[in-house]
Amino acid sequence: MIDLETIANDIWQPLKDYSGCPQILLANQKIPPKKLKDQRVIYNFSRPYNTGNINFTEVKEVVESIEAEFDKDLMYNYYYNPRVTLSITGYGSNKNPIDLYLNKVREFFMIPKLAGYFFEDYKGVVVNVGDTIDKTTFLENDYEIRKGFDVILSFQDIISVREATIESIGINEEIVKG
Repeated sequence: MIDLETIANDIWQPLKDYSGCPQILLANQKIPPKKLKDQRVIYNFSRPYNTGNINFTEVKEVVESIEAEFDKDLMYNYYYNPRVTLSITGYGSNKNPIDLYLNKVREFFMIPKLAGYFFEDYKGVVVNVGDTIDKTTFLENDYEIRKGFDVILSFQDIISVREATIESIGINEEIVKG
């Protein structure tokens, strides 16, 4: 199982270091409105596991038994590559635009020596970095300037199933015809 929470926490520092953005937050962080900076980037896994149309590759292997009375067990490993969507939104204002910082965050995901190396530790790769889209919203009497993009990631995941050990039983029976 891919631990998306750990990945989301671990990527914070590399994003902060590379982009220099004044504030980078996970979308589920509870921050008082007064502590939110004018220029900030918020990110979250918006589609945590897209398992639709995924083909599993089955690999069988003989492994040491977990039961003392048996030598070997049969293990089935099912390999697959689920995709996840990381949504990134930058907030700014007319006075303090977010474009420079958001472009640096986007650049981080586009450069194999940056995001590529980061996701390698999690058996993941960047599949696609979407275009930046203007998501500016009108709120009551003013505009909230937002821009964002999605990053599609693919990870290798393995589901292992250990087959219960079965004793073989031999039956020797003499059939008498009468």
